[in-house]
Parts: sequence; C-alpha cells; structure tokens
Amino acid sequence: MIKIYLLDTNILLHQPRALFGFDDNIVAITSVTLQELDQKKNFTGELGFMAREAIREISHMKGSFRDGIKLENGGTFKIFQASEVNHMPGYPDTPDNRIINTVFELKEKVKEQVILVTNDVSMMINAEFLGVEVQSYHNEHIDTDEIYTGRNEEIQDDVPGIPNEYGVSYYPSGGSALKRFTNGAWVQLNDDDYKCEYCIPKNVGQRFALHALLSSPEDIPLVILKGPAGCAKTFLSLAAGLQGYFGDTYDRLIITRSNTLSDAELGFLPGDLEEKMSPLVAPFFDNLQVLLKLKNESENKNKRYLHDDAEEVKAQIEDMMETGIIEIGSLAYMRGRSLVNSFVIIDEAQNCSINQILEIVTRAGEGTKIVLLGDPDQIDNPKLDRRNNGLVFASERMKGSELCAQVTFKDSETVRSRLSSEAAKRLTIK
Repeated sequence: MIKIYLLDTNILLHQPRALFGFDDNIVAITSVTLQELDQKKNFTGELGFMAREAIREISHMKGSFRDGIKLENGGTFKIFQASEVNHMPGYPDTPDNRIINTVFELKEKVKEQVILVTNDVSMMINAEFLGVEVQSYHNEHIDTDEIYTGRNEEIQDDVPGIPNEYGVSYYPSGGSALKRFTNGAWVQLNDDDYKCEYCIPKNVGQRFALHALLSSPEDIPLVILKGPAGCAKTFLSLAAGLQGYFGDTYDRLIITRSNTLSDAELGFLPGDLEEKMSPLVAPFFDNLQVLLKLKNESENKNKRYLHDDAEEVKAQIEDMMETGIIEIGSLAYMRGRSLVNSFVIIDEAQNCSINQILEIVTRAGEGTKIVLLGDPDQIDNPKLDRRNNGLVFASERMKGSELCAQVTFKDSETVRSRLSSEAAKRLTIK
C-alpha cells in the first residue's frame, strides 16, 4: 500500500536527499517547509548550506508539485498547502503545529496512510499525543546498539578477523602478543610499530591506537578512535601528527572540532577564524603543551635549564601556528577544500552530523590521514543521538574497510588523575 510521508523541515536541514529515501511511496512537504528553507538559505555555516542544498534538490524536479513529480526511485514528490484550520485546540500557531495540522487535514482527504517524519523529539511527542502516526528518519540510523570496537580481546590465529581489526593472542605456554588482521592473516605487532618519540603508550588500547595513527596514510588513511574522556584520544593523535610532520610524512596538521552551538555562531564572535575557533580547540593546545614539555624534558634531561620551560613551549606553539605547521579549521569551511599531505584531527565527532563527516572525509587527497575522535555516550547536539551521529555512522559504515582502522577504548583504559577518576565515580548521577 502506498503511503504518504510528510517531512518536517528539520529532516531536509539535516539531510536534503531524504526526499529520495522512501522507495516507491509519496514523499511530501508543506508550504511551511518551503518558507522555512527560504528563511534559512542565507545563514552561514552548515544550516544555510543544507537549506540551499534542499532548495536545489527541489528546484531540479520538473513537473507539477501539486499533482506530484515522479522520482527516479519510483516514488512521487508532492508539496501540500499547509492547513489553515486548527485541528489542535489550545496549541499555538507555529510552523511545527501547522505541519501537524496538515497531517490531520490529509487524513480526512486522502485514502493513503499519512505518516509524519521528524527528528524533532518535542514535535514527535506532541504529534503522537494527538494521535498522529510519527516516525524518525531511519535511513541514517544505525540499526544496532552494538557499536563496532575495532578490537578483539582474545583471538585465534586460524579464525579470520575484519580488515584492520586489532586483537590479543594468548599462548598456551603463557604470554600474549598484539596483532592486526591484514591481508587475510593475523600479523604480530612489534614495539617499533607503535613507538612514538612524543609519548609512551600506557595500555593495550593506546598501543593499538598509536599503530593506526602512525601507519602511513597510504596504508590507513582513516582512523576512528572512540572512548570516554581521559583515554588520551586527542593526546595520542597530536603526538602521532607531530611525529608525522617532523618525519616529513605530512606538510601540516589541521585541527578542528564540532561547534555544537552550530557553525553559524562563529560569525558573532570577535576576531578572525583562528580567534573564533580558539575556545573550541583549547583542549588541543592543552595536550600540545604537555607533549612539547615532555619532548623538551626528554631532549634536555642532562642539561640545566637557563630559561623558563613554559615560555619555551609557548613560543614553540606560536611558531607552529605562524609557520602553518598547525592550522585551526572550522567544519563550516572544510567544504570545497582539497586536503593533501595533511594530518587532520576532528575532535568531538559524535556531535557532527553525518553530512559533516562525509564532507570532511571526502576532502582527503593523496597523502592525507583523517582522524575522527569522540565518545558516542556524550552527545551534546540536540539534533543527534547515539544512533545517527556522524562518528557512529562512519564507524559502522567503514567497518571492514581496508582503508580504515578503529579502536574503542575501554573504561579501564582511561588515564585520568586520581581526583578525576574519583569524581567521575562519585559525582555521576545514575
């Protein structure tokens, strides 16, 4: 039976090509959505880009929007005039409520089943309360709660793994070895495979992560590290990036992270892009200070300091910024760039949309490594959840790719201070 899927505006602002994601059914929007897209098309950042993309997708269709336009996937696209009748006594006249009212009106006029599609939780609750059939946009949802970890805690050498999966092999006589599944076999990792001159790995997860990060971009161009705060995801990534730069593997390090207030907010902050992004990338510089301090102490352990070490580290960081060794990037400005011979770190990737991650990963040129970092259990973006954020989506879709290595850290592998660990246990509300 043909169904009518009426899309809320937020669906198209999140994924413009959702118009083609409902098979041979009727996918529709209301005149309210057209107005909302038009109002947002000139916004800066991701929101404005998505509004313009949605408008472009609609404008390319040829035919009568009222009667319906056939889509390549066999479906039909329509635009309905938003209802002028209030079927929701006591509810204010808002764009969301006008869309819900349109569903009520359609149910009285058409024979098809009408379903409202929205990822807005409040709208979903209101619609369900009023008796409207509602569903979220499932095409971007991962259908399992079991997120791929990229590691196997106890492997059998004769049992195949997934390409670039890491594992621990235990021997009957005692002892163990760390291995990676590549070219159809489990291959043992040696100490040199995860040796970094900027840091020493403290646990198995960090050894696996450093191997992936230090591998050449031709071997592993995409690395996904997931885990709770304190497991050194950012620290290890910066260490590997610095080693790659000074080892002439990369021409620069590009660092960025999700701005959960939306990229449009950057336009209201004073200063240039670097100054606007500074509050967001402060964690990178905290880690960078530690890395450089450790490196300086290692190189000068037999020398007496005649200067302030903190000042030297600060000067090193400023020099890296001025000479372009380290570049601060905004997700909003990654679009359209071609990133060649670069080590690119995207932190807090769980707060990125699927489209943002797609835009970044597809920017990778020759000699570039993309590193996605995040914690799927710490999502601050109200439009995303554990199943539809960019980090988890990339993890699940890239599982088994020979071009991607993934490591998920265990809670026991956090390297927090004693106070941080104690506070996490005692102050967390369960």
